[in-house]
Amino acid sequence: MITCCGEVQIGYGFSATEFFRLTALEKVTIGNNVLIGSSVTIMDCNHGTDPDIQGGYLKQQMITGKVVIEDGVWCGDHVIILPGVTIGQHSIIGAGSIVTKSIPEYCIAVGNPAKVIKRWNAEYKRWEKL
Repeated sequence: MITCCGEVQIGYGFSATEFFRLTALEKVTIGNNVLIGSSVTIMDCNHGTDPDIQGGYLKQQMITGKVVIEDGVWCGDHVIILPGVTIGQHSIIGAGSIVTKSIPEYCIAVGNPAKVIKRWNAEYKRWEKL
């Protein structure tokens, strides 16, 4: 399901499995050859978080932040990508991770919040623990 009042750009070779959800009020850019597992959510917006505003969180203005998923990224099942995040090229986001901050290229990130645990060593052609 795609909910959109903003801009969505999706490159060639994109693949998403079942229950993919994308919400764009500002802009979501997905690069080439990106693989998305099942039940993945990408959102470039969220409700405000001021507890003192009359009417509660539902009445608050939406907060937006562009989302960029660069070429060759793989997101495992049940990943959530929040506003303002860039995922660098050829990175892997482990299943069940919640991405709250940008992830550099050629990294593996896992957890809640997602943290980088490995980087690709191009010289030795292997993933190395940090």
